[in-house]
Amino acid sequence: MLEFIDRYADERFKNNTRLKVVSIWIGSVSDKKSLKKYISAEAPENGQFVRDMGAEWFDHDFIAGGYQKRDGPVEQVVNELVQALGCPQQIRQVLLMNCTKRGVQQANATVCLMQHVYKGDEHRDFNGLAFVGNYEYEHILDA
Repeated sequence: MLEFIDRYADERFKNNTRLKVVSIWIGSVSDKKSLKKYISAEAPENGQFVRDMGAEWFDHDFIAGGYQKRDGPVEQVVNELVQALGCPQQIRQVLLMNCTKRGVQQANATVCLMQHVYKGDEHRDFNGLAFVGNYEYEHILDA
């Protein structure tokens, strides 16, 4: 259900250091503490997030969670996420389309699992977060 992409073994990534892959979840959670507990970033094998993905483990160095106190328009959350990840604008459009498909209009939390591809039930509820896709892109370098 969760595939790790080894940057040092996969030729596409070895030949293009700007190439990235990320699985993204967006939604609403009650508070930062519950988000941290759910994803259990320090010990993923103990968290509910890894079980909800149908996996046993992921490397905690590859997970990032974002949280703001209040829900905001998903467009704002996606804009901030795309900027933080260094994604091209095409990814923004696809992310917004996937949020709409999943019924995410407001959000206050994001979870990104870098170098992993989630292949499980994309309609599952991840504790208030919706899986909105796997994305492969070339990181935009700062001008």
